[in-house]
Amino acid sequence: EISLPGLVSLEPAVSVVQSDQGSRFLYLSGALPSHCLSATIGGYVYDIDKSVESCGQHCITLRLPYAGTPVVDGEPKMNVYPSTGLIAYTTRDLTSHLFAGDVIYIGANVLLVSSVNPSSLTLEGKVTSVAFGQKAVKAGYGVEHTIVIKKHATDLNSVRVVPSSNIRGTDVQISVKRPFGHAPFTYVLGERPV
Repeated sequence: EISLPGLVSLEPAVSVVQSDQGSRFLYLSGALPSHCLSATIGGYVYDIDKSVESCGQHCITLRLPYAGTPVVDGEPKMNVYPSTGLIAYTTRDLTSHLFAGDVIYIGANVLLVSSVNPSSLTLEGKVTSVAFGQKAVKAGYGVEHTIVIKKHATDLNSVRVVPSSNIRGTDVQISVKRPFGHAPFTYVLGERPV
């Protein structure tokens, strides 16, 4: 994982104006993108039923009944995050850090980057939690495991680290990071990738 500079905020597309618990119809403050197949409303992900005729302007039909809090005249405020065309505003220009097809993590959300602009991102995926002013992390390759040994006295020039016999991967490394600005010792297991 690679931490990205700046902060990111997910922008809801619209909000719910009218909803009844148990109903499949939701009236919204505006239109969702026509290609949107699901949306997050009040922390729950709902699939949108495109096979049913429209229930009116700015109305969507859900595949399953709405289980969230009833909304009357926009109260309480329930934001709607589309699964496609989701906008995230950034405090830093990420055009040199992200590209279409990259996977990023914003809070608990795992999202796919569709496009990158100097002050915003267009994303795809299901929003599972609200994210406002949070750090974003770009998915990297591999898994990093950190082991902390709280107390051990040894000469770092002669320490022996033996990995288990089933360790696998490309460019697998065991490294030692010494305090006080000393360069780390790095041991490469196997051969470096070509």
